[in-house]
Amino acid sequence: MNYQANFRFKRGLLFMALSAVATTVSAEKDNWMLEEIIVTAEKRSEGASVSDTPLSISAVGGAELEARGYTSLFEAISVNPGVSSSKAGGQGESISIRGISGVVGDSPVGYYLDDMPFTRVGQNISPELNPFDLNRVEVLRGPQGTLYGSGSSGGTIRIITQDPYINEFSGKATIATSATDNGGNNWKIQGAVNIPLIEDTLALRVVGSHIQKAGYIDRPLEGVDNFNDMEDSSHRIKVLYTPTEKLSIKASYWHMENNQPSPFADENLDYSAVFVELDPATFLPSGSVRAAESSYSLTENESDLYGVNIEYEHDWFVFVSTTSYLENDSYQGYDALLAPFTFQNTSESFSQEFRLSSNLEGPVNWTAGFMYLDMETESTTTAGFVLQGIIPISFADFSIYTSSSEQWALYGELHYQLADNWKLTLGARYFEDDREIVDSGPSAPFLELFGIGNPRTESFDKPTGRVNISWTPDEDSLYFLNVAQGFRSGYMNIGFSILSGAGVGVNVPLVANEELVTSYELGAKVSFLEGDLSLEAVAYHLEWDDIQTYVTFFDAQSAPGSYVENAATAEGAGLELGLVYRGVEGLVLTLSGNVNTSEYQEDGTNTGTLKGDQVTMAPKKTFSASAAYRWTLSDMTASAFLNAVYVGERTDYTLDSSFTSDATTVVNARVGLNVNDDLGIFLTAENLTNEDGAVSQLAVFDSFGVPAVRMRPRTVGVEVNYSF
Repeated sequence: MNYQANFRFKRGLLFMALSAVATTVSAEKDNWMLEEIIVTAEKRSEGASVSDTPLSISAVGGAELEARGYTSLFEAISVNPGVSSSKAGGQGESISIRGISGVVGDSPVGYYLDDMPFTRVGQNISPELNPFDLNRVEVLRGPQGTLYGSGSSGGTIRIITQDPYINEFSGKATIATSATDNGGNNWKIQGAVNIPLIEDTLALRVVGSHIQKAGYIDRPLEGVDNFNDMEDSSHRIKVLYTPTEKLSIKASYWHMENNQPSPFADENLDYSAVFVELDPATFLPSGSVRAAESSYSLTENESDLYGVNIEYEHDWFVFVSTTSYLENDSYQGYDALLAPFTFQNTSESFSQEFRLSSNLEGPVNWTAGFMYLDMETESTTTAGFVLQGIIPISFADFSIYTSSSEQWALYGELHYQLADNWKLTLGARYFEDDREIVDSGPSAPFLELFGIGNPRTESFDKPTGRVNISWTPDEDSLYFLNVAQGFRSGYMNIGFSILSGAGVGVNVPLVANEELVTSYELGAKVSFLEGDLSLEAVAYHLEWDDIQTYVTFFDAQSAPGSYVENAATAEGAGLELGLVYRGVEGLVLTLSGNVNTSEYQEDGTNTGTLKGDQVTMAPKKTFSASAAYRWTLSDMTASAFLNAVYVGERTDYTLDSSFTSDATTVVNARVGLNVNDDLGIFLTAENLTNEDGAVSQLAVFDSFGVPAVRMRPRTVGVEVNYSF
């Protein structure tokens, strides 16, 4: 390898580690080498390294994810600049990228499993995933509306699982146990096996995991300790069929399920929930309360994802077809709002994408695609009535509705090599979404009295575009200008909200229109010290129009009601920086961060937001630092890893209250030995400094006296890995 090629190779490796040590590590006797990660975020006929991709993108390899011992994907993505997630229950977490976040409507961040969208109508929570046996995780920061469509306003998360190896029988397994301060013992077991079925043609990969985490929150009023146990199980099957060198077919099935109570607690990790007793004659508060029952605080999630990917490579183009079907059931039980409440959603989603991308030798290449998505979600909200002197709690449905969405889109990008070191990319997408909502709960018979149709339909459409210019003046630098748009489809208010508003003279709109985010960014990726030091810097400005926002009103009994309206706009500027140093053999140091000002541009009417307020649930600052060191001990290899993640304060708003979380710093550590190529033993520590800040909470929960979500206390354990 000549000097320039070697220099470029080292530069590519180091850029992949920005924000995280984005590498895969393999051992050849005593030599550790870094394998370059190829990403496919641009949906081109061939992938490209992170350093050669003129976008704000980070990637981390599956082997490195496992080497750090992550049991949650949210931990893994939090090391990326400007990326954070917040929990308001047990269903999952809401992801924020560069200040674009949401607590209502569809998710503002795209979430893809092997190019299959994990999306549901009106659901902005991403599922908890165990990042075991992945090929890589790609994080695209900034709007991605051209290639990834609706719901990629802030960015896109792509989780790519490991493909089967055609002619290799192999496997791996992990067993781990740990103990949590003021809690109990945790354990996990996970494994993968690769089975060749037909030489050079057919192979199967089976993956499974089970994780149990002990509770750490006490409920003194009930005399219950460590009540918030968590259990997570998943298994995945993937088949790869390659009948010819040009054709590959992958079929996959992924099952995921977990259950856990909501981790609400005060600074002492106690939760003293009470139910307000109602007078049986009037159904008004009687003035007495009783201790809540922890059995009502439980969330259960279950998903099944089926997929088929077909890829055919011609001499001058690649054709890709991706088909997926998702079933998702979520039950959320809360004892947190002075009476038990349950929310149940049952969703189905079918998606189909066809894509052509050229592979021409000339200056022009292109990508073109078609996407179809059909989704339906049935939602039921049930309230419990705690009557004075009556022990059994009565439940009644007060909102039942079904939302559906049928979407299609055409998109394309044109890539033109202007000169040897200049490239221009132009992208466009046109999107249409036909939505319907059917109210079938108690409000249904009354809708016609107010002249409101049932079912109701609405159509949304949105064109978006992208312009990208990149310049590579030499082998150790890349500069780019990127102007991109992202959007989120409209929202249909439910009948219960419309009727509640009408009862007090509030004209609730039937729909909230689409959102649009436009981002302008300048980026640089530069190497120094013969590739031992790398820098990524991105400055951006974004404009967020027609934000879907909760608007609050009060009924005749002064009880709060709400609906969704395009009630806000926001603008923000930000700076992202990432540094990686690898000048000492075996040592990799990383430092990354984001500072942004995503602020509302005017006072919100009945939203609780004022001009200059930071956007809902968006931290102004996030930072991450890590050190990884590997060295040899006789015939063994030792390794140590330490990282710290800082997330600034985050605020949620309602008309009469707001909640601001604490700024938190979480430190994780891991040290161990690879005894040989097959066996490794590690000591692990999560939340080493025992950070106990209030991580997140919705303002509406806080207004009912519900304490914040608290993170798991310091957890120390041991892990054994074996491969064959």
